[in-house]
Amino acid sequence: MIRQWSCVLWIAGVACSSVKTDDTAAGGAVVDPTDDTGASVVDTGCDDPVDLYYDADGDGYGDDALMVSTCDAPAGHVTQGGDCDDIDPEVNPGAEEQCNEQDDNCNEEVDEGLSPTSWYADLDGDGYGDPSDVLSSCDVIAERVEDSSDCDDSDSWVHPGAEEVCNSQDDDCDSEIDEDVELYRYYADSDGDGYGDPETFLDSCSKPDDFVTDNTDCNDTDVSAFPGGIEVLDGVDNDCNGVIDDLKVYDADIRINGEIGASGFGYVLSGGSDMTDDGTPDLLIGSNSANSAVIVSGDLAAGEYDHDESIVQIFGVDSGSMFGSAVTMLDDFNGDGHPDVAIAGPGIGANGELPACCGFLALP
Repeated sequence: MIRQWSCVLWIAGVACSSVKTDDTAAGGAVVDPTDDTGASVVDTGCDDPVDLYYDADGDGYGDDALMVSTCDAPAGHVTQGGDCDDIDPEVNPGAEEQCNEQDDNCNEEVDEGLSPTSWYADLDGDGYGDPSDVLSSCDVIAERVEDSSDCDDSDSWVHPGAEEVCNSQDDDCDSEIDEDVELYRYYADSDGDGYGDPETFLDSCSKPDDFVTDNTDCNDTDVSAFPGGIEVLDGVDNDCNGVIDDLKVYDADIRINGEIGASGFGYVLSGGSDMTDDGTPDLLIGSNSANSAVIVSGDLAAGEYDHDESIVQIFGVDSGSMFGSAVTMLDDFNGDGHPDVAIAGPGIGANGELPACCGFLALP
């Protein structure tokens, strides 16, 4: 088989067609190279051949690579070429360009004139997308939105326009935390006594750990020092009144009350001897006007007691004797193996009946 050019001379010019010459055909007949049957079709002579294109997908446009010039009309051929995808009837020069990332109209451009949409992941379903997770498409993508302003796509309560609440995070995505919420002042309570240091504080919408609303602690390093604390002899202002070791009768561990009125109870004291043989020193309490003295055991539990709850009450002979105005505890004064006490009564005998004296009492 040999390739030849046959030409027909026209007055206006020359028209040529590319054909095959079958050496075995009688007289070197001209044939159609694209016959559907595959057999050679003889062109008995054609003065005006036409370019035809094979159209495999039937969309009216043929493949430029499968073009023949002939006067016949072979099956499956069309006069329009330019199909860039002849197996897809939706793709041809007359098609409308779609947003599908391919060249639909065969102009060697993809999705020209169209604008694919950016779709952002919306995992929490609040309608606001994650700007760091984006896909482009002309079609809607499930679980994605066009918005890209979510600052926390794992929490549906966090997005632009959300209400800012006191939670130490940015709820409305404006790069500020807990703005426009009511703040309170809290004071450090380092010693955990419930009272705060007025010099150490912070403003917050929620109470931080180890902070309180009170600011009256005078010593936030000592749990025993706070307003209303019990003052003890320790060199510390325990009750935060500005005075150190200013003990009051109500601060005592043990309180012993005398008679109501001006009894002078407690005018004098003496102690150190174990009068009761219980292993603890006892206390001798005198009075300058109550005409009495009492001995109190040293093993009393903390609390408040009346004078008549003492171990021993010792009375003078008359109310004007000033008995008990001076007292002291003695060692074993009389040699009986037990400590003794001495009690003065300088007013005894003031009526002339008895001489003024000092009293001595030996206790078994």
